[in-house]
Amino acid sequence: MATSNAAPSGGGIAGVARCALAALALAGASTGCMTVDTLRNPAYDGPRTYSGVRYDLRNVGPALLSFSPMFMFYLIDLPLSVVGDTLVLPVTIPRERERRAALAERTRTDVDRPALVASVPGELPAAAARRLFEACRQRLEAMRDALADCIAVDARVELDGRVIDGAAFKKHLLRGLARLRGSGDFVAWRDPRFETLADGHVRIEATRAIASDAATAALVLVVGPGPDGGWRVLEASGLDWPGFAP
Repeated sequence: MATSNAAPSGGGIAGVARCALAALALAGASTGCMTVDTLRNPAYDGPRTYSGVRYDLRNVGPALLSFSPMFMFYLIDLPLSVVGDTLVLPVTIPRERERRAALAERTRTDVDRPALVASVPGELPAAAARRLFEACRQRLEAMRDALADCIAVDARVELDGRVIDGAAFKKHLLRGLARLRGSGDFVAWRDPRFETLADGHVRIEATRAIASDAATAALVLVVGPGPDGGWRVLEASGLDWPGFAP
């Protein structure tokens, strides 16, 4: 009997294509939406490993309590994200190592990191101080750890009835910001007034307010340039807020 060497029919080719598409669809269905979203979204800065699972778990409770229809989405996506997050571990484990290293460097308190504001030739001290105050105010309102970069490591900071240096205060500040983010509260600096001192430093008097407390408090900062030309807080009182426990 002769053996047929004919090419596959059009129906056979279509069948192979359908199988390939089905396989791709199955692979896509096996990964959770939140796995893909957290991998591709540049705004996501949380842990890289099992990021989809973390995102679903963080949101499913609030969605249930608020009777949001998104509750079902997170519930359905959760097991899919478990599969997806596991499949991409070879990618996310190195990314998580990089993220932790960057976080450790960003939150160092023993060195002066690059200043948020640098000296500009010909700029008046009060203008540089105003730029620094605004940069720090924005980071406080956004509850960003970069607020610690406003403080010089050798600054003199009054806190809870005692005086500590900037390096020690930065540690308290990072913990305070973490608690603030978890509380849903809000702290703001308002109505700054600038006075240039004889040594070229600038004294800033402002009002510190917190959303959960009707009372306000005085904020006093002395700012100036360091050896690297970067402007930072050199002396301070009133940087803490209610609930800011050392």
